[in-house]
Amino acid sequence: VFLWQEPVLRSVAVLTALVVGFWPPIEGVLLPVYFEARQQPGHLGAVLMAISAGAVIGALAYAAVGARFPRRRALNASLLGAALAVLGMAFLPSLPALLAFGFAAGVTYGPINPIGNVALQERTPDRLRGRVLGLSTSIAYAAGPAGYLLVGPLIERVGLRGTFLLLAGGLVVVAVASFAVRGFRGLDDAPGRDVG
Repeated sequence: VFLWQEPVLRSVAVLTALVVGFWPPIEGVLLPVYFEARQQPGHLGAVLMAISAGAVIGALAYAAVGARFPRRRALNASLLGAALAVLGMAFLPSLPALLAFGFAAGVTYGPINPIGNVALQERTPDRLRGRVLGLSTSIAYAAGPAGYLLVGPLIERVGLRGTFLLLAGGLVVVAVASFAVRGFRGLDDAPGRDVG
């Protein structure tokens, strides 16, 4: 009830579920299918490494300089940057371009989880923190398998590139919609703390 009634946390939970529904199937199904068909497993490892390295660098960069920027703008920019980079990947360009887009997607995605985690820590009363964190994590974990479940039939119906473009397009829609989500307006507010 608390998670649903708190506008910022509700928005973060829904956003996280949507992103998790679209993103992991790209790394876990689409890219492996693509590189397996091309018999290039080493290239798959390189692209996944580029995404992961970018995400680590993006998170560390946000930790270093993120306090200089409003959280809402940082979240919106990160979502849009990551979505556009994934959209570039969806056209399945050459390996160097895939590496560049993957790295860019990771870097721009890096700040998203820290921003959401800080909001959870700041806005949840101490007595509810474990339950709220557990519920928000469970919502995200439920979204991942849903995405995986849909990707297989989509590949069979519209092909690999079509499925990739659909998932990337979904991320772009989520990113653009995040600019209009009222709940994110409170990300930069300083909430009162309930330590009871």
